[in-house]
Amino acid sequence: MKNTITFIQIFLLTLIFTSCSKDDDTSMPADPLAAYHRITSLEAGRYEVAIYGTDEALYTGYNELMIGVRDTETDELIEVSDLNWKPVMHMNAMMHSAPASPLSPSAIEAVSTGYLIFQMPSNSEEYWELKVDFTVAGTAYSVSGSLMVASSERYAEVVSFMGNDENRYVLALKRPFEPEVATNDIGAYLYKMEDMMTFSPVTDLVIGIDPRMPGMGNHSSPNNEDLLYDSIAGFYKGKLSLTMTGYWVVNLLITDGVNVIKGEEITEDNLQSNLYLEVEL
Repeated sequence: MKNTITFIQIFLLTLIFTSCSKDDDTSMPADPLAAYHRITSLEAGRYEVAIYGTDEALYTGYNELMIGVRDTETDELIEVSDLNWKPVMHMNAMMHSAPASPLSPSAIEAVSTGYLIFQMPSNSEEYWELKVDFTVAGTAYSVSGSLMVASSERYAEVVSFMGNDENRYVLALKRPFEPEVATNDIGAYLYKMEDMMTFSPVTDLVIGIDPRMPGMGNHSSPNNEDLLYDSIAGFYKGKLSLTMTGYWVVNLLITDGVNVIKGEEITEDNLQSNLYLEVEL
């Protein structure tokens, strides 16, 4: 009998503590952006514009980013309208912008996604600034702040060039790109500079590639495919064949199908194009 009473007492105490534990559970919901790195935040009154990325920093070339507006009074991400951004490089003698995609809804509620392509890094005297505009409940807000952009830790993944058609272009590899000794899927974005502050996507050219290993007799590789624009994906797609580890120069030849916009064919007398990207694995 004594054992039965003890068991009942323990059972009742367990129920009480379990109930109290549930009542006192004040754990916060998981942060939907916890898997991303917070790059910077910009203050606009009671609102905070937070920029997140898959990398811990911004680099020259392609940067895919997430952007959310948080109400600092409720600490919640909120839906906004008319959300857009504009990067501007402040140089000693001039200012210019960079290719930037429109912002579109992401898989995370109240968070938008897009990409920026930086042509050059920041330094002690020259810096990038990002301006963000948005509207909340009919009220327009505008905020800006400086960005630190580092040189790519890899090789040349972005190039700016003047084409034979007298237009200036920016070409960047799509990240993430982790090349292997294989035939790799490769993506790229191509933009034309309309003026110092305006870039428009180019979708009707052919980006020919000819990878070579300068340290190994400048040999090439089989099964490469030129990059053609994929209207569904929204960027150029091709195949890059790498047959061994080491440093590769990806020689480029961009054409409109007939005329050469920029680049050169590789021959016995011309070992490298005047337009190229670099890869090392």
